[in-house]
Amino acid sequence: MALTKVSYSMIEGASVNVIDFGVTGNGTTDDSAALQSALNSVGLNGGLVIVPSSFIIYINSTINIPDYVSLVGGFIHPGVAPTDGNYYNLKSQILYGSAGLITLGKGSTIQKLLLIRAGLYTTVPTTPAAATTLVGNFAGVALSLTSSKDAEVRDCMILGHTTGITCTTSDRVFLNNLKIDCTNGVFMQQAFDICRIDNVHCWPFLTAMVAGVGNTPNDPVPLRRSGFGFKLQTNCDWSTLLDCFAYGYSRGFWLSSTSNIGLVRCQSDYTNPNTGSVAGIVIDGNSTYTSITACTSIAAINGVYADTTGGAIADSAIKIVGSIFANTAECIYVNNGSVICTSSSFHSGTVGVSFQTGADSSLINSNIFDGVGTPIYFANATTELDTTFVGNTYIGALANYPEQLANTNFKVWGVDPYLNIFDRKTITAGNGSKLKFSQLYNAGTQDSFILRSSLVSATATAERVNTDFGANFNGSIVYRVSISSVGDWIPYTDNSINLGAASNRWKEVFAVNGTINTSDATQKQQIRPLSVVEKTVATQLKTKLCTFKMNDAVAAKGEDARIHVGVIAQDVAQVFVDNGLDAHKYGLFCEDIWYEKDGEVYQSSAPNIPEDAIEIKRLGVRYTELLAFIIAAL
Repeated sequence: MALTKVSYSMIEGASVNVIDFGVTGNGTTDDSAALQSALNSVGLNGGLVIVPSSFIIYINSTINIPDYVSLVGGFIHPGVAPTDGNYYNLKSQILYGSAGLITLGKGSTIQKLLLIRAGLYTTVPTTPAAATTLVGNFAGVALSLTSSKDAEVRDCMILGHTTGITCTTSDRVFLNNLKIDCTNGVFMQQAFDICRIDNVHCWPFLTAMVAGVGNTPNDPVPLRRSGFGFKLQTNCDWSTLLDCFAYGYSRGFWLSSTSNIGLVRCQSDYTNPNTGSVAGIVIDGNSTYTSITACTSIAAINGVYADTTGGAIADSAIKIVGSIFANTAECIYVNNGSVICTSSSFHSGTVGVSFQTGADSSLINSNIFDGVGTPIYFANATTELDTTFVGNTYIGALANYPEQLANTNFKVWGVDPYLNIFDRKTITAGNGSKLKFSQLYNAGTQDSFILRSSLVSATATAERVNTDFGANFNGSIVYRVSISSVGDWIPYTDNSINLGAASNRWKEVFAVNGTINTSDATQKQQIRPLSVVEKTVATQLKTKLCTFKMNDAVAAKGEDARIHVGVIAQDVAQVFVDNGLDAHKYGLFCEDIWYEKDGEVYQSSAPNIPEDAIEIKRLGVRYTELLAFIIAAL
């Protein structure tokens, strides 16, 4: 029996080659109809349509890739063109006429093809002006996905269009390993479910590596694209951009009124000098649940521009983790909404994070500000008080808002020259704020010190507050001193504490009036006149009055040390002994003992005095009582 020659297209389920349908692939003949016939031939069950590696297929009308059909070429994109710089010489190419467009159906795929707009140049531009003209001729859309659920674009290069890929109402779209040079790279809207954009590079391939153009730093205009690298908007939901790159776009990544979008290891760069950029990453509209993880934004005016107005603060907050910013103005600019930025670094720019009047409470945690002019800026005080800073590092710049710690209602932050403490609780008379320090003791964690305030008058604009100081004593806080609202220093408990100690004396006390000593009869007992012996001691003490200079004053001033008049405490004690009395029983004589070891001072009443501590003794007199004692004998 004789065999009849057949093509692959005649075998159910076999791949289809466009040659079998009359596609010439010569780059000049309009192959639109023949290519569409090849795609339609696969049938409802879908299949594979092959473009030979040597073909350049010219299309000048809309090509529809049916549901579940894959159009696959043999293009291995080089990134940059070969030595002649001419992308039109590359094969496995779809060459678009002015009316050319490719649409994808449900579950369809386009893979390993160069998709380039025709007529951008006849010879490779070698001057910035020619390259700029080339960019100005970008037109049309390369790939359109509308209601194209589960469609995929893989391993393609897309050059010379106004927009590389548009995607509308298409869920679970997958864009992988693409290189794009278009005015706008990827535009997606109303994609409600888990789209994945992976390893897509929007970069000026057509001009960046052209001799005399891309390597001319003084004229970077041909390297710029006026649109966006990636834009997701209007109900795009639960999608991720992974390992994507945008260079030279006014907006590298643009999320507008989206939800649950994540940028992971994405990068945005711009030209130098910077003219025409907006931001590496823009999040605006009513976007919610946005995350930026391990991303980089360099050279744009803003690294992140946040202008989110939808949802609660917790929903609209932009989460930025482990990212790098080196921008020319504000690295993160929050016009509206809030940010949670942690473990990121800021390396240039006028401001690290700028909060404008519409910004909400935010968190700036564990970041490095290295050489940024102003690490943090606030346009209003409310956002300042509601924003928390924890564990940041500041290098080479004045940290005007260095740190702010939050514990429910309590905040602390520094603004040179003040340390600001803010308690947001509303207080009533008799109540106030408390600042407490605790630490680990041998017996466990205990409070060490409490500074508390008490509102004594809540009259608006005439508030008055007392301040109390308490310290740990035998495991509990004991309040010792209070400062009244009019500035009086008052012992918290009557007749309970000293001002200074024998080992730590006040040098001088300046006062308008003298010290008032209690002399109320109701506070005294055993009242009597001086005895004969006491008057004898008083008379003898008069002879002990002398002049002297203090040792420390002589050490500091030499002969200029001043002369004092008084007594020597040892002489006072001896006079009492000589007359059979004990000076220690009289308030006019003082003997104080304390102990010292390794620079530490232990008062005689202190527990656990080291056995080898050195005893220090100092004698003194109370002159008011001494002089009264001497006067009694006159």
